Amino acid sequence: METLHTSLTNELVEIAGKGGGGGGGHQPVEADDTLGSRQTLRLLIAVSEGPIHSIDDVLLNNVSYTQYPDVSIETRLGTADQTVIPGFTSVETTHSPFQPTTLSAGTVQGTNPVEYLTTFTHDVSAARVTMLCPSLVQATSQGDRVGYSVSYAIAVRPISSSIWQTVVTDTINGKGSNISWDVRIDQPAASTGNWQIKVTRTSPDDTSDMNHSVLAVQHITDLIDSAETYPYTALIGITVKNANLFGNQEPAVTVIAKGMTYYLPYGYDATARTYPTVWTGNFKALREYTDNPAWAIYYSITTNPDGTPPSAEQPQRFSS
Repeated sequence: METLHTSLTNELVEIAGKGGGGGGGHQPVEADDTLGSRQTLRLLIAVSEGPIHSIDDVLLNNVSYTQYPDVSIETRLGTADQTVIPGFTSVETTHSPFQPTTLSAGTVQGTNPVEYLTTFTHDVSAARVTMLCPSLVQATSQGDRVGYSVSYAIAVRPISSSIWQTVVTDTINGKGSNISWDVRIDQPAASTGNWQIKVTRTSPDDTSDMNHSVLAVQHITDLIDSAETYPYTALIGITVKNANLFGNQEPAVTVIAKGMTYYLPYGYDATARTYPTVWTGNFKALREYTDNPAWAIYYSITTNPDGTPPSAEQPQRFSS
């Protein structure tokens, strides 16, 4: 098996909580965290040359994927006309090495705004911007630690233009730590060459230790949309909605499958491995599964790369 595609995407999620309270003299309250991050892991794996007969199960760390509520799979058996697996329609390249950039609105006296600006080539269809807020919390005058907010914007333009178009304006409200999330930014429709994105902080910078809302660009990923179907390759697309299931690491993948199908002699019983009394040299019109190594070897030396059946000019099929 070969891994064709791997990606981790971050989703911002709200966490249910009830907070605390007190009586008598005021006791400082630590509000519950209401924000968190969840990564989605996607793996596209080439199982073998196809077509194959079936994929019966997929084990993740030696446990069937059906035992994990946050895991789903899609399979393709390697036919010539198989369709794209949803969720695997782009080629991804993460900018590496990448130095996270902490954004600043420049609202504190003596500071200048800090924006993140980067350029993409025309073949990059979109960019995935991974944002990070290490801590989002506010301390009140009574010592309570409660939720806070931070705002940002993302703009885009063709490099040939001086006009920025704002495509994202967002405010994150709540309380949490190490909060990360992903934003997809598409190439401008009017772009005919390289293009740029600019990420800015739009809420004021923190002015005291009572407020914490540092905001940074953590990663940038190039996305090249490419609807690859991989004909004649058996595939498994694995989506893990919560990558914490495996400690944010790729699980070991084991595939239980019934393998290649072949053009077999007319009248041949693949299960019993028996032949007709007289074989004319003709093959069945449809491919069938067999574990007979003789026909596997014959297939490998006679069948064309596009999967078409053997012809009379190819090696002698009656040889013992």
